[in-house]
Parts: sequence; structure tokens; C-alpha cells
Amino acid sequence: MLHDEKVGDAAPQKEAAKDEKKEEPVIPIKDIFGESLEDKCDRIREASPYGGLMSWKLIQVIVKQGCDLRQEQFATQLISQFDQIFKQHKVRTWLMPYEIICTGPDSGLLQCVPDALSLDSLNQKLKKHNISGLAEFFSQYFRDKTG
Repeated sequence: MLHDEKVGDAAPQKEAAKDEKKEEPVIPIKDIFGESLEDKCDRIREASPYGGLMSWKLIQVIVKQGCDLRQEQFATQLISQFDQIFKQHKVRTWLMPYEIICTGPDSGLLQCVPDALSLDSLNQKLKKHNISGLAEFFSQYFRDKTG
């Protein structure tokens, strides 16, 4: 009988220990990726004296010097055309056409992809949270929370 009581007592203790085990907190996505472009646009538009104009738009660009961007500009024009054709024929796809403007034979402006980070920047932010890389981040952030 005494043996059964100990076994019976051990099971609830094990369950209690299991319940007390705290899940590691998931890092808020904003800490990694920062303010979304939509939130940033809203904030800047509100502060801008031109924010009330219908033509007001905020885009992020990279200024390039020493690169011939004409081929890239042509490629993005093709992507934009394909995007329009796919939409016209109701083909379910997702393309992100962005703008490239050549300002000279070896310079231009490239529109940034919204809410994107370079891998180097992302890895630096992950290291600040003691995460070794993308695989660890994905396993922590997108883990199965059901069990």
C-alpha cells in the first residue's frame, strides 16, 4: 500500500512541475523587423505639411552610383507587365514590382521592397536577442503552440 501511495503522489508532483515550466517568451516581431512601412507612412504623413495631398506618397529608395541600372530597370518593367497580365487574367500569383529610375549612365534610384531587411541586419538584431540565426528564430517564433 505504501508503495502505491508514493507512486500516486509522484504523478501529481510531475504534473505540477510540468505546469510550472514556463515557455520561453517569443520576441516581439517589432523588435526584430522594426516599424512597418505602413505605420511609418502614417506617422510621417501626419507630420508632413503636404500629408493632406492626394498625390502624397512615401517610398524608400537606395541611391546607387557606379552601376549601370538599365538592365535592372528593363527587368522590373517586364515584371510589372507580367503582374498586370496575371491580374487581368485572374491568375493567383504575388509579384512585387518596384521602381528603378536611371538618373545617369552609372547611377540611379532603386525602390526598396517594403518591410524588408538585409540578412546581415537581421542576423545582427537576432544576435542581440541571443538567437544564433534564422533557423532558431523561425523555430522559436513559429513553433507549434498547441503542444
